[in-house]
Amino acid sequence: MSETEYRIDFSILSREPGEEDFTEIGFGSTAAESSIGQAAGHMAHGAIQNQEWDEV
Repeated sequence: MSETEYRIDFSILSREPGEEDFTEIGFGSTAAESSIGQAAGHMAHGAIQNQEWDEV
């Protein structure tokens, strides 16, 4: 039997002063990991910190 894998998809949103809504400016996802903690804690943080996402 194979092990369950997890991946986290995320959006980068911004809101300019005076605007009511946020606008999506980028998105990305983590690599598949064997636990949610590994996917969230390491991969998403690194991708966001290093600005490794796709721009809209």
